[in-house]
Amino acid sequence: MDQPYILAPHVVTVQFEVFPVLNILQSMRQINDLDRLSGMGDWITQLAAALSPEMKADNTQVFDFLFPVTYRMDRAPEPAMTFPEYIQRFDDLTPQAAQSQVIDMIMQMPQHVPDFWRDQPPFTAEMLMNDWETFQRVLNHMMECEEGDTQGAAEVQRLYELLHAPETITPLVKAHLTRLWEAHAAAEWSRVLPMVQESVTAYRQVGIGEMTLIEAIRAVTGRDFAGKIENEKVKGVTRAVFIPNAHLGPYVSVFPREQMGYVLFGARLPRDSRIQSPELSRSELLVRLNALADDVRLRILELLTQHDELCAQEIIERLNLSQSSVSRHLSQLSATGYVIERRREVSKCYSLNPDRVRDTARALTTFLRR
Repeated sequence: MDQPYILAPHVVTVQFEVFPVLNILQSMRQINDLDRLSGMGDWITQLAAALSPEMKADNTQVFDFLFPVTYRMDRAPEPAMTFPEYIQRFDDLTPQAAQSQVIDMIMQMPQHVPDFWRDQPPFTAEMLMNDWETFQRVLNHMMECEEGDTQGAAEVQRLYELLHAPETITPLVKAHLTRLWEAHAAAEWSRVLPMVQESVTAYRQVGIGEMTLIEAIRAVTGRDFAGKIENEKVKGVTRAVFIPNAHLGPYVSVFPREQMGYVLFGARLPRDSRIQSPELSRSELLVRLNALADDVRLRILELLTQHDELCAQEIIERLNLSQSSVSRHLSQLSATGYVIERRREVSKCYSLNPDRVRDTARALTTFLRR
């Protein structure tokens, strides 16, 4: 009689790095997320306000549409590399390689999220390049553009033009990163680097034992990513590199790349840290208190004290708010740990996490006593 076998969970090696290039790219990219996520660092909000409409449009192209070029999917940066060194690397990227990387990214979308693309007609790379209607349909679906979204339509049109003039792709990326670095990010990186280094040192002292990638993310960030990362993207990951970021607030960014899984999280101290850092303690406390400093989010928490669980649509109806507004506030409350999110059939449902509320009160008391 055959014996039943259970496949052992796939464990990863964990390391903590400052990683200037990925750290700085993440902060620059967060400008694009301000409309859908609240609670990021003040520097991101201030930077977005300081940028011209043209610079914001370039940021969308560089970090959303030209992602594989910007992050050099063909030649990964090293943890010790400086940002100016990384910018110079773009000189060796040919126009044809840049064009090919972007097309490959678009072509891979249906296999990464098959449920999202199930009802869409198939397409080929040749169709994308030679048929504007196919390109427009595919990119609108990828971006989830609603009818009448003139800004989204302009962004799709611009990408189409860039792909048909591939010699313009790399110069756009290099010039945009250089402008952001020299005018804004260089001084900010010098300011936050000591805090990031303290976070890395503290986590290295605590250490993480053998875990799966999902378990390691939960242990470091407190966030449960089970079911939230496509299995195809992470099944080959053997090493997880955790990178604390000074501007990410309560959010976590997971970036699988072949056998490496890069996890960027808000710079903080681990719970059992022997290191005392007033700067990091204050930063973490500000992230938690920021989530409470809004009338809508407090109303959501108050509503959840009256019910064991409510789905997003129920919260929308009870508070008479738009779907986008509630989604934005729930994302921050969930990322900060004040609510517990779970999927029930096709809906996302939420319940209050009283332990997190009590823990925040204790953290505030401890901080003020010190």
